[in-house]
Amino acid sequence: MDITMMMTPILGSVIGYTTNWLAIKMLFRPRREVRIGKLKVPFTPGLIPREKQRIANKLGIAVGEHLLTEDVIVNELTNEHVIALFRNYMVQDLMAKPRCIDEILDHVYKEPKEKEALYDTIAMWIQQRAVDEIKTNPKIEQQLFAYMARKVPTTETLGCILGETAQEQIKEYVSSQKEAIAQGIINILHEEQVEEKVKNMIGEILAEKLGGFATMFVNPESLYTTIVTHSERYFEDEENQDELVALICKKLDHLAEKELSTFIDTPSYIQGIEKIVEVIQKECMDMMKSDHVIDGIKQEIKKMAKETIELSDETKERVATGVCEGYKTFATQQFPALIQTFNVPKILENEVNRLSVEDVETLILSIVERELKAITWCGAVLGFLMGLIMLVI
Repeated sequence: MDITMMMTPILGSVIGYTTNWLAIKMLFRPRREVRIGKLKVPFTPGLIPREKQRIANKLGIAVGEHLLTEDVIVNELTNEHVIALFRNYMVQDLMAKPRCIDEILDHVYKEPKEKEALYDTIAMWIQQRAVDEIKTNPKIEQQLFAYMARKVPTTETLGCILGETAQEQIKEYVSSQKEAIAQGIINILHEEQVEEKVKNMIGEILAEKLGGFATMFVNPESLYTTIVTHSERYFEDEENQDELVALICKKLDHLAEKELSTFIDTPSYIQGIEKIVEVIQKECMDMMKSDHVIDGIKQEIKKMAKETIELSDETKERVATGVCEGYKTFATQQFPALIQTFNVPKILENEVNRLSVEDVETLILSIVERELKAITWCGAVLGFLMGLIMLVI
């Protein structure tokens, strides 16, 4: 065969190979715009560098809206394989041996201050729940009222309510204040209003017992002055003061034998109990809000968290099942909204735009390099066949 005839298919093969190779190269090269003077060289930069932003946008939309959809991600995160791994981790690792909650938290939180923050949060939550419960739960108020009503019934004597100790303390106080009590009685006699009434009373008694002429010989004012003077001398005597204290204590003993209903009526009693309950509730809420209480709650939580827990196999399975079901429910209900917040298409677009042109070329070639080489050699084969066809024609 004439060698010139063989050159036609060989030349066609070379042209086909070169054309395809150049076309593929022009997808990526040149990576930047080339200019001769002020004129821009056509087809520069290459197609992919020039359209990088549009490609990133289309790639993000394609992957986010058609490949990595909400349903796909949720299904992958909740498939049986993932749930099985989750269950095995809980049963064979977290609950494999007896351990305390504090030890488990050490696996969750790497920094001690993060675990302390969790304890603080739990303690504050318990504190707030307790305050809210005291403030809003009507049953607590009813139970406090019933308790106070049982402790302070209207049929109980005043002495039983106060107790022997309180009664003795009251008597001791009265005894210690005997001079002040005596002076108080004297001060009352010197009050203008009392003085006027006593004088009028003396005048009325004299007129009734001795007749109208008695006032001519006996002056009510001088008689009143005499009574006050003798009263002052009487009450200044310590022995008389002791007798006054004994009289008061005797009266207190008499009052202590009377029932509470003797002193207050039912509406006042109920109102008093309600006021006491209100004060107790307020004091309890103030106490619960104190730093001392929240520190105590936190210490109790930490103490319980350090207690070792040994679970039976049945309990482990039940806990694992409950947690897995909770995870599946959370994933199904919350992950779609979470995925929308992530905006997968935009994330992919930003990541591609963040890559350099060289990185994009490397990424694409790592995926389709074999196919691009096949296209190049396909051009050579087609060129060779076209050369043969030209010989036949």
